[in-house]
Order: sequence, then C-alpha cells, then structure tokens
Amino acid sequence: MIRYYEIALRSANETDYWMEVLEEGYDLKSDLMKNDKSELLEISKVLETIIINLKK
Repeated sequence: MIRYYEIALRSANETDYWMEVLEEGYDLKSDLMKNDKSELLEISKVLETIIINLKK
C-alpha cells in the first residue's frame, strides 16, 4: 500500500514539473493554472501525510 502512494506522489511531483515547464515555456500565468497548481500541492501534502502515517 505504501508503494502505491509513493508512486502517486512521484506522479504528482512530475506533474508539477511539467506544469512549471508549460508555465515558463509558454508564459502562462492564468488563474486556472494557479488553481491547478494549488490543488496539486494539496494533493501532494495529503499523499505525503498518508505515506508518513503508514510507515509508523
């Protein structure tokens, strides 16, 4: 189960990377992109918390 969440967290980190590439490469500063990045950050934090709690 831990492995599943670790893979999900890595995918979230990779998504964040590609969103940064799109933002800088195409000079996107839209509110939609900001909202998506904010939501992605929340998801990452939840996944991190789940992983930490499962490892206890």
